[in-house]
Amino acid sequence: MNEVLDPLGGSHTTAAAQLLAPYGTLVVYEASSSAQTELDVRSFYRRNVRALGYGNVMEGQDEVRSGISCALRALADGNMRILVGDRISLNALPSVLKPECRRGTIGKTVVDVGLD
Repeated sequence: MNEVLDPLGGSHTTAAAQLLAPYGTLVVYEASSSAQTELDVRSFYRRNVRALGYGNVMEGQDEVRSGISCALRALADGNMRILVGDRISLNALPSVLKPECRRGTIGKTVVDVGLD
């Protein structure tokens, strides 16, 4: 993959970095799993990949809007793919939010309000 977005941190960042193709970019923008991670630096420089951080606390509204527009355009054009690991109904949401339930899903969980 040329770009990998990591909103989780921790061991997820390590796994995300391993998905990168040569000259790829890892974008870390959250740390909901853990703020600490371990990366193989040799793998980074041998494959010429880079890591970027994005905290959204220093950006103005115009920059945030522009970034969202670019991301949505890339998604619509097929240049960005979002891995959906599970689709659940709104009624099932409380049980899925328990940490032990989330560990088995790889990718995003989509709440479909029309599934009920």
